[in-house]
Amino acid sequence: MSAIPNEGLERGREALRRFLAGEDDMNVMLTKIVLIATDTVPSCDLASITMFRNGEPTTPAFTEKAAFALDETQYSIGDGPCLAAVRERGPVRIDTASDSRWPRFNEASLAAGVVAVLSVPLGNEESVLGALNLYSRTGGYDEDAGRVAGLFADQIGVAAATATVYAEAYELAQQLQQAMESRAVIEQAKGILMQSQGCDAEEAFDILRQASQHQNRKLRAIAAEIVDRRGKPKVSD
Repeated sequence: MSAIPNEGLERGREALRRFLAGEDDMNVMLTKIVLIATDTVPSCDLASITMFRNGEPTTPAFTEKAAFALDETQYSIGDGPCLAAVRERGPVRIDTASDSRWPRFNEASLAAGVVAVLSVPLGNEESVLGALNLYSRTGGYDEDAGRVAGLFADQIGVAAATATVYAEAYELAQQLQQAMESRAVIEQAKGILMQSQGCDAEEAFDILRQASQHQNRKLRAIAAEIVDRRGKPKVSD
């Protein structure tokens, strides 16, 4: 019985370390993962990762366009080995010439020269976040290959889960930063209007709101324009 190559484990850990250290972004890390999977799992010739965003499956990383296209075929029909792996929380292995569950997907696979597919779920004990999809043009996946893929997915599943948590936290932080910046510029614009128009804070905000509605522009853009004009020196005639 073969064991998962240590090199594959080390490369997976390094990909995660670089992501956590901020040296690589999430897409770079996931791309490294599919490349490592192609090198590590026996019979795997191309690979992809399925992850869910707002409940919809997407393919953020793949080694060849054919892998991306086969993922998209599964998404369009609403089923296939990668979606079944997520749904069943376990590996799904098929020979595309003989499996009868997804004829449209099998047809697309054979047209791309893919004779076997192995999808294993990615995630942690609490949730499955997606699947690692392994496509073979050279032969079927035996139980040993499935075991290696499972061991490998256990490791990178942690990476995928961690990446998702960090990415969502980063996205939230960015949104909060933008909100704070918008609030600051709006408060500046209100102060300028209160001084120039002799009005209170509520009336100043109402002036901004009406300008936003009449010009069909974001309130922040109106406020930034007022602040920008105030900051520019007047040009004498």
